[in-house]
Amino acid sequence: MPEARPPAVPPLGVWLAAVGLAGLLLGGSVGVARWAERRANRQFEAEAEALLRREAARPDSVRLAVVLGSSLTEAGVAPVPFFDQRMGGRWRVVRLFRSGANLESFTERSGVLRLLERYPPDVFLLEDHLLRRGLPDGWRVRFDATAPEVLLNWLYFFGKTAWRTGQPDRWLSFDRLPPHHDRPNAADTLHLAPALDLLRRRPPRAFAETPALHASLRRLRERGTRLVLLHFPRPAPLETATQRGEDAARLRRLAADYRRAYGAAYWSYDRPLTFRDFMDYIHLNQAASLRFSAWLADRLRRDGAGSEPRNP
Repeated sequence: MPEARPPAVPPLGVWLAAVGLAGLLLGGSVGVARWAERRANRQFEAEAEALLRREAARPDSVRLAVVLGSSLTEAGVAPVPFFDQRMGGRWRVVRLFRSGANLESFTERSGVLRLLERYPPDVFLLEDHLLRRGLPDGWRVRFDATAPEVLLNWLYFFGKTAWRTGQPDRWLSFDRLPPHHDRPNAADTLHLAPALDLLRRRPPRAFAETPALHASLRRLRERGTRLVLLHFPRPAPLETATQRGEDAARLRRLAADYRRAYGAAYWSYDRPLTFRDFMDYIHLNQAASLRFSAWLADRLRRDGAGSEPRNP
């Protein structure tokens, strides 16, 4: 019977080559992901500047309101033509939004607030969701997850930025609507507990923890811009659950801090909404978005005219 041979062991050079190749692939993946992240931030900033520069150059005597936020702003605030018609051309209401954004998306990873200082609006409406809790940034490459999740995140970044290459005209406008904006909502109160748990697991933000934001807000106030913290409604059961106890007290303190520092107003839609008014738990659908935008237009017309138009 032939003697069994021990399994062949690859030479040391093969192991070193394999490790070196894996290192090159990993380093290349990280490099591509970081490049995609920087490119996405630069493109967003370029699109925002084009919009603000266009509005600043308008010769007609109108007031300008800018709404800055995440996908809540994208889904909840109607595009410019709606406000033009509703407000008789006396106001321009434009949206600057980034799906999956948090506050640092606008203060650290893009210069959007500096652009607002350069092209100051009459009214700056800031989504309060960004100020109340620490949110993950969907536009930042992750390294704090499992290897498969990190790899998928890198591929997502590369695909997202590569897909937008060569399409600046399509994405230069912030007037697009989110996909499935008119779809019926499958969520209901049976799944309220997981949604509420997700919201409350986000750490609360302190007023003083965002120095870059405060520096921009001070300069905007010096330029005559009025600050409004804008609350986007949630379905009534979820709204009630997140507006009581310590959550409510924290919100009152936050609104008071911004009022003392910048004379900020806090605007909240006061009409209860059902789950049928949303695409999911937090994003308004098309019909509810039009109602919310009509309320916002009326509120701007009534309470936003605290200064002269910027283009007299």
